[in-house]
Amino acid sequence: MKKFSLYTLALLVGALTFFSCQEKDRAFPEFEDLEKGAYPRLVEGVFGDLDYENFDNADSSSLSFTVEFYDENNGADVTEYSWSVKYGDTFGPTTFKTYAKSDFTTNADGLPQLTATFTFAEIFTALGMTIDDFELTTDFQLDATLTMANGKSFTFDNTGSNIIGQPTFQGMFRYTPAVTKKPCNSILAGTFVESSVTNTAPNPDIGWAACAGNTWIGEVRLEAVHDPATFDPGLYNVYSTDSTLAVEYNDASFGNYYPCYAPADGTSLPLGDVQVTESCGKMGFSGASQWGEVFTFNKVEVDGPKLTLGWENDYGEGGEVILTRDDGTAWQSDLFCEGC
Repeated sequence: MKKFSLYTLALLVGALTFFSCQEKDRAFPEFEDLEKGAYPRLVEGVFGDLDYENFDNADSSSLSFTVEFYDENNGADVTEYSWSVKYGDTFGPTTFKTYAKSDFTTNADGLPQLTATFTFAEIFTALGMTIDDFELTTDFQLDATLTMANGKSFTFDNTGSNIIGQPTFQGMFRYTPAVTKKPCNSILAGTFVESSVTNTAPNPDIGWAACAGNTWIGEVRLEAVHDPATFDPGLYNVYSTDSTLAVEYNDASFGNYYPCYAPADGTSLPLGDVQVTESCGKMGFSGASQWGEVFTFNKVEVDGPKLTLGWENDYGEGGEVILTRDDGTAWQSDLFCEGC
C-alpha cells in the first residue's frame, strides 16, 4: 500500500511539472481579447460652485478640478476628455467642453494631467437656457467621456463601480454640482395710488375680448405675507380700491376687472388663494381663483419708479398694470418672469 501511494504521488508530481512547463512556454492568448480601459483620476477636488445670482460671471460662478489619466501605457493613449451636461428632462444632454491631448500637461509621476474649468455661463449657452428656465429644485448633471487612440471611449455607464466609487481610483466621470443661492430680500410691498390698468384679450373667443383696451385708474396694494425673517420666496396678497366703490378688495387682477365687469362688490373679483410670488427677482403666481383659474405673468418691465406687469389666466382674461412708486425710489431692476 505504501509502495502504491509513493508511486501515485510520483506520477502526480511529474504531471504537474510537465503541465507547468507547458504553461510557462506558451503565451496567454486570451490577453489580447481583454478590454483594456482608461480613466481620469481626480487628484484635486472640485473647487468653486455654480452661483444662481452670478451665473454670467465666470470669476464668481465656476467649477475647477484636476485629473490625471491612466491606461496600460501610463495614460499616453488618452486622446480626448469631453464633458456634456443636461438639466432635468428638458435640456440636453449636449457636449459643452472638449479637451484634446494637446491640452494635457505631464505631472511629476509622468502621467498626463489636466485642470478643467467650467463656467455657469457656458453651461447655460450650451443648453440654450436662460435664467428664466432655472429652478433651484432641478439639478445639472455633468458627464465625461474619455476617448483613446484606438477609438474606444469610456463613460460613467461603461466603467466599473470600483473605478468610480473607490477613493483609491476616484474616477471622474460624473458630477452633480450644487447651485448656491444667496438670500434674497423680497421688497415689493407697498400702496400704489395712481395705478393704471389696461385690459388685453389673450382669448378672442370669450366675452372678455370686448373689454380689450378698456382702462382704469385706482389704488393697488401689495401686502407681504411671507416670513420677514427669511424674505424668500416673497409672497404677496393683491388688493385694489376703486374710487367709486371706495372699498378695498382682494383682487388678483390688479384692478383689471373694474373696466370690464364693473364689480359691485368683492365677490366678483378673482379671489381664491391666488397670490403673487417673487424669488430673487423672478415673479409669478401661486394658487387659483374661486373659479379655478390659474394666473401667470407674461410681462415684467422696470422703468425706474414704474413697474409694468402683464398677466393672463387660463380662461383667457388678461391685462396690464403700471404700478408707480411715489416714495422717490426705483423698483429693483432684476425683476423678470418665466417665459416672458
